[in-house]
Amino acid sequence: IITTAKGCTNAYTPLGVTISSRKIADFFEEEPYIHGHTYAFHPLVLSAVAPSIAESKKLMASGLPQKVSSHLEKRLYELEERHECIGDVRGIGHFWSLEIVKNRQTKERFNTKADKFRKPLVTDKIAAEAQKLGLFMQAWYDNMIIAPPLIITEDQVDEGIEILDKALSVADQEVVHTDTPGSRSSAAFKK
Repeated sequence: IITTAKGCTNAYTPLGVTISSRKIADFFEEEPYIHGHTYAFHPLVLSAVAPSIAESKKLMASGLPQKVSSHLEKRLYELEERHECIGDVRGIGHFWSLEIVKNRQTKERFNTKADKFRKPLVTDKIAAEAQKLGLFMQAWYDNMIIAPPLIITEDQVDEGIEILDKALSVADQEVVHTDTPGSRSSAAFKK
C-alpha cells in the first residue's frame, strides 16, 4: 500500500491517493471500507491530476531538476564550510535540512522543542532575517528546511544561498567556536 499527496497535483490543489496491489483491492471489494473526506472526488481537484503528472514527467525528462539538485547540494555544503552554526547537512534532490547547533563538536542545540512555545528559536530568527532579505525559509526547531520547487534554476538557487549565507550570521554570533570541520567537506564538490 502506498499513500501520496503532494506529488499528485504538485500541491496546487488538495489531493491524497492510496494505491494498492490488486490483491489488496480485491479484499476491499468483498469487505467494504466506508469512509469520506471533505475534498473526496472533487472534480476541480481531480482535473488537475493528469496535467500535473504529465508536466512533472516532462520536467524530470528534461534533466533540469537533477542538474539543479546537484548544484543545490554543492552550495549547501559550501555554506557548512563557512558557518559554524551548521552541524549537519542532510537531504536529497530538492529536499534538504541544515541542522543548526550551538556547538558543532558536541551537536549541542540552541533550543529544545519545549522552547518553541516560550521564546523565538534561533532558527526562527534565521528565517526572519532571510525573509527580510527576500527569501522565505521554513524553520523546524533546530533545522532550516530547504525545499525549492522542481522548476527552480541554478541562478535562483545561487540567489537563495547568498541570502541564506547572510541570514546564518544570526546564529554564528552565538556559537561555541571549535576546530571541528563540518559533517562533510565541500572539497568533493570542487572542480
